Amino acid sequence: MKYVFNAILVIVVIIVIRMAACNNKQQTTNNVTAPVSQTENFSGARILKTCKNYFNNPESVTFDKDNEVIYISNTEDSVTDNESTGYICKASLYGEIIDTLKITNLVSPKGMAVKDGILYISDVNKIIKYNTEKEWVEKCYDIPEAQSLKDIEISNSGIVYISDSKADKVYKIEADSVNIFCADSLCKNIKALCLDNDELIGGAQNQIIKFKDSGKAITIAKLKFTPEALKSDGRGNYLISDIYGGIYAVGKDTTEMLVEKHKKINCGDFEYNTEQNLLFLPTITDNSLEIYELGKYLIPKEN
Repeated sequence: MKYVFNAILVIVVIIVIRMAACNNKQQTTNNVTAPVSQTENFSGARILKTCKNYFNNPESVTFDKDNEVIYISNTEDSVTDNESTGYICKASLYGEIIDTLKITNLVSPKGMAVKDGILYISDVNKIIKYNTEKEWVEKCYDIPEAQSLKDIEISNSGIVYISDSKADKVYKIEADSVNIFCADSLCKNIKALCLDNDELIGGAQNQIIKFKDSGKAITIAKLKFTPEALKSDGRGNYLISDIYGGIYAVGKDTTEMLVEKHKKINCGDFEYNTEQNLLFLPTITDNSLEIYELGKYLIPKEN
């Protein structure tokens, strides 16, 4: 009986060891599978190039689809309302400088938007209308009550929208006339603007808001910071950035970080080229332009 008991005991031990091995194998498989799944869903961005030597406090970038170039606004150092030291440079999609626009008396140019060969530029309390083909200023719209004009967007019908972060307003230029489009309380500290299927979207204090045609604003997303820049990704989601250049993709129920924050470097209004999946980020205090290629990110399109 003793030998039989020992044999049974050995068999039980072998079975237990084999079961433990199977469990460990299954656990290892699960541990390997999980990171693969996470990797497949990781958005990320790959930096392609950092451009320097020609920028001085670069504030904003806009993409000229018709000419396949970008424009970068530079505010210079320690400008005041009486100093004309700002400038706009034109560059290739790889950051190679092509030219400096022939615009005089720029003080602190910030937001820009281009459509049909016309580049609009915000500069403290005025909007410059610049013809990129003829290379001259067609008109200057003075807005005396404006305090700090920022971002610009142009609708399909040609309406020009401009944010004023200090006055908490959005202006519009329509039929060659400047008017207040929205002075809603939701416009507090509004900086960023973008168009999503020709609907105007804004980045205000700790939130993303949407404007109706009447100018009424409604909140569509709450944030923990005020967006410096806001772009539609063309799939029903938004790309937003904070002052330190952290860039996030925001969906209905999902937020993904694409570019990590910069340490002690303030960043400006980025541009996103949806066709080539390129993102251009001006770093104000580093006097540079960073060019990223966005990775595959899987935030689903909103239905």
